[in-house]
Amino acid sequence: MIIRSEGSSRMRPLHALESLWLDVVYAARSFRTQLGMAATIVLVLGAVIGLNTTLFTVLAGIAWRPWPGVSNPNEVVRLYLRDPSGQASGFSLVDALALSRAESLASVAAMRQETVRVGAGDAVSARSALMVSGDFFGLLGVRFAHGRGFLDQENQVGAAVAVISHAYWQSSFGGNPAVLGSPMQINDTPFTIVGVIAADFGSAEPAYDKSVFLPAAAYPLLNPQEPAYRSLLRDSTQCCADVIGRLAPGVTPARAQAELDVLSRGVASFSGNPATGIIVTGTSFASQPGRVDSAQAWATAALLIVALLLVWLIACANVGNLLLSRAAGRVGEIGTRLALGGSRGRIVRQLLIEGFILALVSAAIGVAVAFQLPFVVFRIVADPGTTGFFPFSVVPDAAVTTYAVLLAAASAIAFGLAPALLVTRADIVEWLKGRDAMPTRTFHLRGALLAVQTSVSIVLLVSASLLIRGVQRQAGEFDPGFRVDDVTSVRFELPEGVYDRARAVDFFDQVAQGVSALPLQAAAFASYDPFSRFRNGTAFHLPGQDLRQAQMVFFTNVSADYLRALDVPLRSGRYFNTGDIERESVIVNEAMARQYWPNENPVGKTFLMRPRGPVNEMVTREIVGVVGDVRVTPSTTVRPMFYQATRPGSDVYGFISRDPRASQAPVLVIRGTADLVQTIGRIAARVDPRVRVQATPLSDSRDAMLQTARWGPILAATLGLFALALTTVGVSGVFAYAVRQRRREIGVRMALGAPPSAVVHLILSRHARALGVGLALGLAGSVAASMILRYRLHGVSPFDPATYLSVATLLVVCGMAAGFVPARRATRINPLETLRDL
Repeated sequence: MIIRSEGSSRMRPLHALESLWLDVVYAARSFRTQLGMAATIVLVLGAVIGLNTTLFTVLAGIAWRPWPGVSNPNEVVRLYLRDPSGQASGFSLVDALALSRAESLASVAAMRQETVRVGAGDAVSARSALMVSGDFFGLLGVRFAHGRGFLDQENQVGAAVAVISHAYWQSSFGGNPAVLGSPMQINDTPFTIVGVIAADFGSAEPAYDKSVFLPAAAYPLLNPQEPAYRSLLRDSTQCCADVIGRLAPGVTPARAQAELDVLSRGVASFSGNPATGIIVTGTSFASQPGRVDSAQAWATAALLIVALLLVWLIACANVGNLLLSRAAGRVGEIGTRLALGGSRGRIVRQLLIEGFILALVSAAIGVAVAFQLPFVVFRIVADPGTTGFFPFSVVPDAAVTTYAVLLAAASAIAFGLAPALLVTRADIVEWLKGRDAMPTRTFHLRGALLAVQTSVSIVLLVSASLLIRGVQRQAGEFDPGFRVDDVTSVRFELPEGVYDRARAVDFFDQVAQGVSALPLQAAAFASYDPFSRFRNGTAFHLPGQDLRQAQMVFFTNVSADYLRALDVPLRSGRYFNTGDIERESVIVNEAMARQYWPNENPVGKTFLMRPRGPVNEMVTREIVGVVGDVRVTPSTTVRPMFYQATRPGSDVYGFISRDPRASQAPVLVIRGTADLVQTIGRIAARVDPRVRVQATPLSDSRDAMLQTARWGPILAATLGLFALALTTVGVSGVFAYAVRQRRREIGVRMALGAPPSAVVHLILSRHARALGVGLALGLAGSVAASMILRYRLHGVSPFDPATYLSVATLLVVCGMAAGFVPARRATRINPLETLRDL
């Protein structure tokens, strides 16, 4: 009769934990004798996990991470009007505040970005401000480092209070808590600081890159001279505001959207179309309409994920070979433990724990890498005009850490399980006789790992090489559709707080008069640089159509000689003349002509557009010409657009850009020598010495843009070369291990007269088949990968023989280099010493 003790059953979990802890302690001690190998594994795997974790961090910030610093962020939604075409449009402040009647929303607030002038006298600087309405801070549950948000009475017209960001408080006020109650000049109006937002709210939208938060009711104080601003709180046609809301308890986004669709009836979107509903989204960066919803963006992310996972696979294969070599050296130890009654499962668990410890340390390094690498890469590949920070959170969090731990666990199994199973099947009797006790499958496993590393390296290198050749060919064939080589763009930075529209027009009129007297080949003004990706947008429809059929179209304001100065080809009609400025005539591009006037000449026809500024009725524009399409990047999709003849500077403050990087002052485009550029600077200085002038050759702008387009393939090539380096190190380690394992055999062969060439052949032949199989599989995989990438190769054949031949040659050279040192070491074995050990 067996009596089971209840106390002993309780002790079993404790015994299991104690046994597990002993395995961890034993594993840590075992690494002391092989610190070099452990450090190599940790560094290699840490770098690879760091790359994967970095990508996961960025994708998490883009795809699903909500705004930081917000309480219960999953309850916060963003709202957009939907026009008849299904496109998202902004609200007016009037309509945004009307949404507070919705029962599905506990609260609603609106926000609108503005550029304001902060300071007085010579200390004026341009700052990005967020104008907010309603209980914006209370809705989001934003914490304050000091002070408070806006009170209800401060949401009334005339309230001159401000909240500043934590970063602005640190940089401009030195982090002084006494800043509360201090005055600050904003657009020449005194405001009182009542709060400082906590740091965690400023790392992403909506506070990203914002210095000041002001009540929306303060619009008239900021721009008293503009009727459009005075009517923002009364006129429902004044656009645009972003709207946020917090869902009422128990309400889903779908239910909120159903109710809001009903409330949206009768509301007009900014394009002039009656709204057909409301779009309800979360607050993640990718959830906002029109951002990263293109298939191309997600396809690029998928390719990066696959490439990094392939590099991870190479690293696991490499580490697996190292652990296989280490396990072969521990046959005696493991065989003794088996002979003393140790179970095979217990020893396999011990070896897996050793691998898991190495993987966990590597994961810690990977997470540390993810804290800094996104910003390093961003600073390298970003456009010069960017701020150097992400508009979403890229700080590793619990999800990122979990991902790193899971990847570490997968790594431990991938590189540790097979060596552990093989070494526990070693023949202890053969080991006692001084012979190789490892099973013959060891060599098959080592060959398989070599084949995997080789094939994956080839796939990555061929894909990267094809992408680089495609980008190079695209750049070489790139034709923007306008003159570049001898053209310079001149920017004018007007002093803050001085220029209104009338004074700006006067300044540029005087500059234009001075420039007209210079011996230039051509000179003209435009609202944007030719290579700028920013354009104005307006609602547009043809005669006979109503507002419900209006669509959004892009346009650029230019002086009369702009298209002629850039040699934009004229397809029909004529270029602008000076009379077109008063008539505000337009010239359309070929894409617009094809889409809206197919099979007919649009010259002489008219269309209706919504002008900018306080005027909201549609106005008629006459088409006087059609010009060729222009591109600002090789991958730009040409969209319908038109050019409108205006006086230089007439639109300086008529359009407040939603992106602070977009230039507000017009750009002068000239064709002439460098000394004439300096003369233009002197002309501007005579008109106003406070205006700063910056000249950039269009060829420099083109080259910088093309370099930005190359970064993707360059990063892919870097990954491929990193994978090749890992493979080369792995091949060298395998050959070195083969020399150590067959030292006695080599000594005997050399004692019997075998030449060095036969010894080298003996070492290389054992794994040459694995390398050959890897080469064949890699080339086959490269063909499959290139077929997937064929739409990105821009005229380069997916079967380009030069690319495949160059990669294969590179691999052969690296393989020879990897095997050279071990093979040379084999030829220097002393036969007498090996015979003495027999």
